[in-house]
Amino acid sequence: MKGTLPEKMQKNDRLLFYYSGHGGDNNGGTGYMLFSNAEKGKFWGTNVLAVDSLKDWSQELPVQHVLFLLDSCSSGLGIVPKGDQDARVLLLQTLSGNGSRTIITAGTANEATYAEDTRGKIGNSFFTKALLNAFKSRSLADQKDGFITITDLYAGIQTEMAKFRADYGKSTTPRLTTLQDSDYRGTFVFLNPQTTAATLTDEQAKAMGVKVVAKGATDAATVNELGAGIIEVHAVNGGSLALDGTESGFIAPDETRQFMRQRAGKHRVELKGGANESKEVNVESGSIAYAYFGLKSPIDSTGKLPVGGLEVQSTHDLSGDVYLDNLNVGKLQQNSALLVQNIIAGIHEYRIVGFTQSEVKKAEIRAGQITRVVVAPAPPMGLTATVN
Repeated sequence: MKGTLPEKMQKNDRLLFYYSGHGGDNNGGTGYMLFSNAEKGKFWGTNVLAVDSLKDWSQELPVQHVLFLLDSCSSGLGIVPKGDQDARVLLLQTLSGNGSRTIITAGTANEATYAEDTRGKIGNSFFTKALLNAFKSRSLADQKDGFITITDLYAGIQTEMAKFRADYGKSTTPRLTTLQDSDYRGTFVFLNPQTTAATLTDEQAKAMGVKVVAKGATDAATVNELGAGIIEVHAVNGGSLALDGTESGFIAPDETRQFMRQRAGKHRVELKGGANESKEVNVESGSIAYAYFGLKSPIDSTGKLPVGGLEVQSTHDLSGDVYLDNLNVGKLQQNSALLVQNIIAGIHEYRIVGFTQSEVKKAEIRAGQITRVVVAPAPPMGLTATVN
């Protein structure tokens, strides 16, 4: 996870990590995976691994989608469950290019997990059986749907494990958790093996930026826009929203709203209330464009908002103070680079003060990425050339 996989995996790969085995805790709030040579009461060394390691792995793996399935005792310790999520919305966000970081644990906190004892041989655990049954029932339930989301499967797992608790009187409660919510808002998706003729809906096709062609069209004319993305709006203070001049409802203080399936290109988002603000966003196919209102600083210190970085590169011995949305974020030295981290995703204005012609320019910061800009002197004006 720390060495081999990051070197071999690429952005569009998906990783499913499945652990079924022993687990325990060291009288604390963290669960441990206990491997075959683990010693009782020894929670260090190469034969044990803290469940918390998954959080670090999820940040370091260079892939869009990661799913952790933990089938062991104490697997839920240190993992905070999240509420039910709309599988349809999560699927659209996935198709729009959003990644996912999901953990499903067989139980919570100190709960034990159980396996079948069939004539002295240990079979699948009840959690694993619940997972496989959920796959089967979900794939057969709708053979026209080509996708099975982990949210769909989790609902099936909950139903199966509820039957186990009723039949055996044992408390084993699965939990689903999402990590890095601000950066990864999609879901882990499986293809339905029972599907015979699955097709994308118009909504799904738009989210993917796929061309939708009319039946029988010989010129491949598109019916819908060639690409679509999402506009995400966050407001510190509430007010009414307008998107490209069209009233789009009310947003409450500190609320975040998403406008799905927006055509690729420039859009204007307005917030009308105590202080009117207007933002320009650039939607690209299969991505999220951000418009945040009422923020006092372009730098996020809360860890709750999607952030990226801005690297300013100096050329021709230029130097000066770098301002981002009128906030001084550092000093740019001659022929060097200044990296500013934790900038809230969206379009920001930047300028360098310290040499002539320090004009205000715009840079789009994308979540989890570094935007690089080069500072160069303005070209000379009014020159003439004589050709003999």
